[in-house]
Amino acid sequence: MAKQTGPYGFRGKIGDVVGRQINGQLVVGKPGGFTKETWKNNANNPDYAPRKEASEFASSSSMAKEVYRICDLDLSTSHRDPKAYKRLVAHFQKFRILDRSNPKGKKRPSIGAFHHLTGFAFNTQSSLFDLIMPPHLFTGTELSYEFPGFQFLSQLPTQANTIEFIGYAVEIDFKNLTCINRISTYLTKSFTELSEHFNFTINSHSKNTLYIVAIRFYDNVSDYLYPLSDRFFSPMRIVAFKE
Repeated sequence: MAKQTGPYGFRGKIGDVVGRQINGQLVVGKPGGFTKETWKNNANNPDYAPRKEASEFASSSSMAKEVYRICDLDLSTSHRDPKAYKRLVAHFQKFRILDRSNPKGKKRPSIGAFHHLTGFAFNTQSSLFDLIMPPHLFTGTELSYEFPGFQFLSQLPTQANTIEFIGYAVEIDFKNLTCINRISTYLTKSFTELSEHFNFTINSHSKNTLYIVAIRFYDNVSDYLYPLSDRFFSPMRIVAFKE
């Protein structure tokens, strides 16, 4: 860097040199050096590391919010416990830290985080959430989920006589960290229709699909179905992820 001499000084870039005014003195030097942008992204800036962490955390919380909102609105209160969202954020944070495919400052939840979401219970207060863990089978783009009917009978709420199985299949857009193209599948059965084993088939997408199963109970009175909103009998769980 050198002082500018002569009657006409300049500020700005001309060719391969840059003119600046520092402490009232016009100087000339090469492009680069100290600027607002370089300081903003300088590792020595005390605000730099927290800002990077905040950006990475935002990717985890954003993805958690997308998964948290997959279910129907009328299931929001009954099928999710108050800490479900925080548990999802903690899960994505753990796997965001393990991300090796993106540089520091741009780490984000990856496919591995979704594989390890299998078994996640949105409502740990439900005494029945362990029922949504039987074996399941993929057939093309469908997930066939098998329920042991007789096993249900000993644990069903006495005030209900009808059961509804709800399946959600959403495609995960990893580029934008969103859940897209939700497909919902519903199956309603009276308790008398529960056989020893029966299948619940969820239609789905061809790739990067997350599957959720929820169970809702009804009291059938004069051909009208009244849903039980008791969180104790309202299980919902992530059952699979398929790339």
